[in-house]
Amino acid sequence: MPAVALAPAAAPPADPSPPPACMSHDRSGGYSEQLIAAKAEVAETRQALVVTEKRVSFAEAVIEEVKPKVDAFHAFLSDDGLCNLRTAARAYDAPSQLFVDWLKDRGYVFREKGDLQPSAGMRRDGYMKLRAGPDAVGKLRNQAMVTRSGLFWLRQRWHVGPGRVLALQAAQAQRQGRLDI
Repeated sequence: MPAVALAPAAAPPADPSPPPACMSHDRSGGYSEQLIAAKAEVAETRQALVVTEKRVSFAEAVIEEVKPKVDAFHAFLSDDGLCNLRTAARAYDAPSQLFVDWLKDRGYVFREKGDLQPSAGMRRDGYMKLRAGPDAVGKLRNQAMVTRSGLFWLRQRWHVGPGRVLALQAAQAQRQGRLDI
């Protein structure tokens, strides 16, 4: 059998490169402080990820909870994103005449030549618009219309004012209805 020549073994490099900093060992043979710090950073990142995932799931639950309300508000709006004052009152479950009186008392709308018109501030801020349209008889009349942003803006003010009072009165009436006297 012919002799097979084996290639000489590769000699190790004369000056081996040092291990990466995170893998270096200290003299006692344990892991270096850098590796411990890297592991701590990874643990902190994982904890932050868990917290973020919990926040995302909470936010998704809140979105799912309020989605029907948002859809209902959008159903009240016309294609151009406007609704009249009575429709806005219905969106808040408010008595329409009480709602319109509240708007007049607060100076959000005023009556001119028999028509309710939004105040200049409400028009300037984009909460209401004035739209002209025919009434039931065909006469051209001005009508105060609430915009999408105005619907949310008015809802906030209604629910801390008269809306809150109405809710408290309804709760009181419900409690009194359950009393066995």
